[in-house]
Amino acid sequence: MFRRITEDELNQPYVDVVIRPRVDEIRSGDFNKAPEIIALGEEAAYKVLPRIRKLIRRRWYHIIIGK
Repeated sequence: MFRRITEDELNQPYVDVVIRPRVDEIRSGDFNKAPEIIALGEEAAYKVLPRIRKLIRRRWYHIIIGK
C-alpha cells in the first residue's frame, strides 16, 4: 500500500524529477548500511543532475537574466 501511495504522489504534475537509488539489496531495517545508502543516493543524484540543471534554467531563465 505504501508503494502505491508513493507512486501516486510521484505522478503529480508538480514532480519534475524522481531520483531512484538502486537499493534493491537493502532492507528498511538496515540502519548499519547508512553510509552505503547515502553513497547510492549521491550516485543517483549525480546521474540526473544535468536534467535538474536544465529544468532550473528553463523555469528560472527570466529571473536569472532579468527579463
